Amino acid sequence: MTAAVLLAAVLAALLLQRLFLRHSLDWVEIDYGFAHPAAEPEGEETLFLRFRNRSWLFLPYVRYQLALPEGFGAEAADGTLWLAPRQLLLREIPLRTPGRGRYLLRSLTVWGGDFLGLEETRTVLQHFRELVVYPKEAVCGKLDALSGSLLGELSVRRFLFEDPVLTLGFRDYTGREPMKSIAWAQSARRGALTVKNYDRTTDPSVTVVVNVSYVGPQAGDAVERCFSLARAVCARLERQGVKYGLLMNAMVAGSARRAIRIPEGMGHRHFYGVLDALGRAGDSPGCPPEKLAEELLQGNGTHGAVFITPERDADTAAAVQKLLRGGLTVVTLSSREMT
Repeated sequence: MTAAVLLAAVLAALLLQRLFLRHSLDWVEIDYGFAHPAAEPEGEETLFLRFRNRSWLFLPYVRYQLALPEGFGAEAADGTLWLAPRQLLLREIPLRTPGRGRYLLRSLTVWGGDFLGLEETRTVLQHFRELVVYPKEAVCGKLDALSGSLLGELSVRRFLFEDPVLTLGFRDYTGREPMKSIAWAQSARRGALTVKNYDRTTDPSVTVVVNVSYVGPQAGDAVERCFSLARAVCARLERQGVKYGLLMNAMVAGSARRAIRIPEGMGHRHFYGVLDALGRAGDSPGCPPEKLAEELLQGNGTHGAVFITPERDADTAAAVQKLLRGGLTVVTLSSREMT
C-alpha cells in the first residue's frame, strides 16, 4: 500500500511537472518599453519591464533578456525574478540616452522554470517600442545676427505695423499677443478678452529649411550639426513669437516621402512636433536642394526662410536664388558656422 501511494505521488509530481513546464509562462502577462516616448540626447531614460502572474500558482523562476538598440552602452538587459500568486512586478532599469535618432527595442526573451528547478521553457516577444532622441540645440554666433536681419524685420512687421484694414475677425486672447491687439469693444460684448485676427499678410511666418544633401568629408557629422542648428533656430523663433514651419529633404525610416514638412505654427505642441521630426530624420536626402525650394514656393504663403545646409555649395546657392526670385527673405546657415 505504501509503495502504491508513493508511486502515485511520483507520477502525480511528474505530471504536474510536465504541465507546469509547458504552461508556466501562459499565466504571465509581460510588457516592456521606454518610460517616455522621447528624450534629450545624453540624458536619462528608464527602461521598464512589467510582469503580472495571473494564476494562483507560485512561479519560482523567471529569467529575461531584452536586446537593446546600438548606442546604449550594452547589448542587452537581463535578470531573474520570481512571482507570487497574482503578483504584479515592475522592474525599472536606468539608461543613458545616446545621440539624436530613433531607437527601437528588439525582442524580449523570457524563460520560465519548472517548480522542481530542473527544466525551463522559453517564449520570445516582439513588441514595437520606440524612443525618439531630439537633436542637441546648437550654439551658433550667427543666430544673434538673425535678430537684426530676418527675425528683426518680421518682428517689426508683426508687432508694430499690422494693418487694421486687413482684420479678418476675432479670436480668444492667449497671452502671447501684444496688449495693443486686444479688441476692447468686442471683449466687453463677449465677456472675455478677444484679439483681432489679422490677414496673413500682417502675420509673418518663417520656414526653416534643412538640406541634408552632402557628400563631403565627415558628411554624417555635418548633417547632425544641421539638425542641431534647426533646433536652435526654431527655439529662437518660438521665443520671439514668430510662426515657423519645417521643411527637410531627409528620408525617414518606413516612409516613402521625399521631404518632411510641418506647416507654420507656434506653441509647445508645435515645437515638440518639430523636434520629433528632427529626431526621426535620417541623413540620406530624398531630393536635391532645388526641389526643396520648389516645394516651399508652391502656394506656401511663408514670408521668409532660414536655409540650413552642411556646405554653401553650388546646389545650395541655386536653391537660395530660387527662393529669392520667389520673393522670400532668406538667411543661409551652414554647419561650419556652429561654435
